Amino acid sequence: MSEDTDTKSDSGQTPLSAWRAQELQRLRNSLRRGQQPMAEWQGGTLAVSAVPGAGKSTGMAKAAAIAIANYQLHSRYQLLVVTFTRSAAASIRAKIRDDLKTLKVPQNSFVVYTLHGLALYIANRHPELSGLNLDSSTLVTPNQSHRLIRACVEQWIANYPRRYLTLLEGRSFDGEETERLRRQSVLRTEVLPNLAYTVIHEAKSSGLLPADLWHLSEQTTDEYGILAIAAGLYQQYQTIVRSREFIDYDDMILAALRVLENDAIRQLWQKQFFAVFEDEAQDSTPLQYRLLQTLATLPASSEPYPPNSPLPPALSSNTSINLTLNNSNLSYSNSKDEQPNNLQPNNLQPNNLQPNNLQPSTSQPLTQHHTLNLIRVGDPNQAINSTFTPADPIYFNWFCQECQGIGRLATMDQAGRSSQVIIDAANFIVNWVNSTYGSKNSTETVPQPDSIPQTQASTELPFRPQTIRRVDANDPQPDANPNPEGIGLELYTPKEIYHTVELIGKRVVELFAKN
Repeated sequence: MSEDTDTKSDSGQTPLSAWRAQELQRLRNSLRRGQQPMAEWQGGTLAVSAVPGAGKSTGMAKAAAIAIANYQLHSRYQLLVVTFTRSAAASIRAKIRDDLKTLKVPQNSFVVYTLHGLALYIANRHPELSGLNLDSSTLVTPNQSHRLIRACVEQWIANYPRRYLTLLEGRSFDGEETERLRRQSVLRTEVLPNLAYTVIHEAKSSGLLPADLWHLSEQTTDEYGILAIAAGLYQQYQTIVRSREFIDYDDMILAALRVLENDAIRQLWQKQFFAVFEDEAQDSTPLQYRLLQTLATLPASSEPYPPNSPLPPALSSNTSINLTLNNSNLSYSNSKDEQPNNLQPNNLQPNNLQPNNLQPSTSQPLTQHHTLNLIRVGDPNQAINSTFTPADPIYFNWFCQECQGIGRLATMDQAGRSSQVIIDAANFIVNWVNSTYGSKNSTETVPQPDSIPQTQASTELPFRPQTIRRVDANDPQPDANPNPEGIGLELYTPKEIYHTVELIGKRVVELFAKN
């Protein structure tokens, strides 16, 4: 009898399954020590705290391929991989595909989305629940000087002249006309637009409504009523956005959460996804995490759908969401034009188009770990996106702290990106900042990173103590921990930003000339 993929050996394995087991072991062996827990994951929650250059995306891609093969996932029971940017999504998608090709596993067993792309997809499948009409909506990304922000400021001034006058007069105002004009200009072009921009992003990304801010303002004794002003600005913004059929990125997340408030629809989506893997978790907001947490929650019936049962439309690699910013209409396309009837029940109408109870509870853990299939990988000490989004790495740090408490925290501390002198400098800075600013209210000396209890580090120190280490000698990364160029670390003290650019330009030219 000739051997084929259906013929079992004495061990009970087919040649294909035996070969695949060897390939899976090869994938595991290619991972660094800190990446191994992702490959060994067998359900539940897992937090992976990673240093820069530790191979977060590579480790997650291989772990995803291993999970897909082990659990025999398919187009109707998929792994959901989520990251922050489209470029990151494209990169990790390509890595997973390559590993699945090697394992000879179906390519439709997973889907990769950005956070906002995922939210828009869910909202678009259920417009009667999401409240979004993408055919007539325009996506906007307002900044402090955006016309929407300016409009909400002017409308607030018209509606609340007494509060505006209180701000204008402030303290020690003698009524001099020049000073009045100066204050008017500063309030209209700087102070109020900045306040509006900040409160809109922070409040919406936390699931707070204008009414919530009004309620909070009643509990403060601020003589200027800043929270009340913020609530009024937020309310004006929402009114203008709705009247002009605009949506922003936070509206996408809120719309998806409105859909998932419906029990029947939520369970359909939960049964579609075996687990959720999130890369760059430090870049997500509490509201975005709530979306992922909902999808990663095991449904009431944890059995996946049988092959022929009705499901939400299978997400595929052909799914595309094209967002045109500012004044162009949103466009959305999917390889499947029809939606199953069971996803559009006539009686499923939203009770309230605003999500309820989205604020993190202070009395309960952020995560019900025993009911989730969720891996989150990120760098809790990286705050690049927090400078221009409502994200803050402290939220991922809290998640790491919770997972550590139940033994579900892994640390990726080996990095091959940098030379030793850069690694030493980075470790020194983290330790110095923690030692200097982490003990403001204590006379005790802050210990070295390796000896700091993580529970203390997560709540009291500016950075999560993580020592970057070199990779092993047999690491598969080409040219890992390269020799430095010159002395490897150069310190400059530019006079201002233009001088900084000038110095960087000169140094780059010199380096290219040498190489």
